[in-house]
Amino acid sequence: MRPWVSSTLIFGGFMLLLAGCGGGGGTDPEPQACSLTVLAPQVGASFPSGVPANIRWEKTGQADAVSIELWQAGAKVGTVVASTENDLFYPWSADVLGGVGGDFTIRITAVGEAGCTAESGVFAIANTAACEINETMAFDPDPTLTAGDDFPITWQSHDTLARVGIELRYGHNIDEVLVGTIARDTPDDGEFIWAVDSFNDAGHRSVTDNTHYWLRIFAEDISGCEGHSSDFELVDDEICSSTVWLAPSQSLYAAGDTIQIGYSVSPWSVGETVKMRLYGGNTPVPGGYITLPEEDLPAEGGATLKWVVDDYGFPGSSVFRVRVIKLTDEYCWGESDAFTIQN
Repeated sequence: MRPWVSSTLIFGGFMLLLAGCGGGGGTDPEPQACSLTVLAPQVGASFPSGVPANIRWEKTGQADAVSIELWQAGAKVGTVVASTENDLFYPWSADVLGGVGGDFTIRITAVGEAGCTAESGVFAIANTAACEINETMAFDPDPTLTAGDDFPITWQSHDTLARVGIELRYGHNIDEVLVGTIARDTPDDGEFIWAVDSFNDAGHRSVTDNTHYWLRIFAEDISGCEGHSSDFELVDDEICSSTVWLAPSQSLYAAGDTIQIGYSVSPWSVGETVKMRLYGGNTPVPGGYITLPEEDLPAEGGATLKWVVDDYGFPGSSVFRVRVIKLTDEYCWGESDAFTIQN
């Protein structure tokens, strides 16, 4: 509405009162309605408790303050902050606020503005201190798994950050060894179908009792949060054999010497290839490619090649081996006797 204005003029003793509508015409704009949109945490995000999970939002309207709450499955868990400035950002460290880790949403409400509320998409908070994994596999009294069979690995868990890893292990205490990785970063949904594999374990070391294999299921980013299966027997009738020899056969070579490396692999299929790497102890030597990818060798029938001895500047070990690895199954490998390299 235009403001009403008046003026007074005096002419020869007469006073005139002039009145009218002032302003430039039109009407004042209506104030914007209050609205909020949550931008972060984003849907699908996952946070360990205690790490930054800052809250961000967009707004319209004139609300000066907002309240922020944590919700789970349609029920309020707790209040993040009862009132904070409506400045589109609130620094927050992820916290289950006394609840149980799992899926949550953030709800933001404008203080004093009825109905002006927004809710985030679902994200996860893991109460890492409470992380727990329990295997639920129903093994027979004397369980035996056979390579090539499908076996359901099952478990129950909470607060794992939604992803787990699974490993095959052998033995216990000082005799425990990692045999092979079954899965990495797999969804923590309680089941993984494993195509049973011995990872050629008997081909790498002497296994005199094959009844002490077991499974480790673990939260990859939470130290100590893991579950173990009971022991089982693992039978694999198709163990890969790979033999590697050096000529001349010595325990000490000088850098720059030229030697012969020979190998054989069984079983093999037509077209399969192998690669050669230098290992220091059990560690692949960085850059220690005796054969480059374009130089992969045939698995069929084995072969020999010449190698100019080189430690590739590796400082981590004085004991080396040449390892021949089958490209179609990297657990099918064999290695030479140990040797040292003199520079």
